Amino acid sequence: MAESYSDYMNIRHPQYWMVIPTGATMPLGTTADAWTLVKTRPADHLSEGGRTLVDSEGYVIIRVNVTLEELCAL
Repeated sequence: MAESYSDYMNIRHPQYWMVIPTGATMPLGTTADAWTLVKTRPADHLSEGGRTLVDSEGYVIIRVNVTLEELCAL
């Protein structure tokens, strides 16, 4: 488990955020210039499930600002 995690917002699609261990390189298929750092947080400020995904996959993508209507339509 990383000591801290960094949240990045996609510049072209700001509803998508990526969480990676602080100091890690960007995953293959993307570059740092496609993202902007939003915040860095200690490990205990990320859910256990989120930490597990990031630690096993190297990153997790989150879609933020989803309306309840959009969620119910899934």
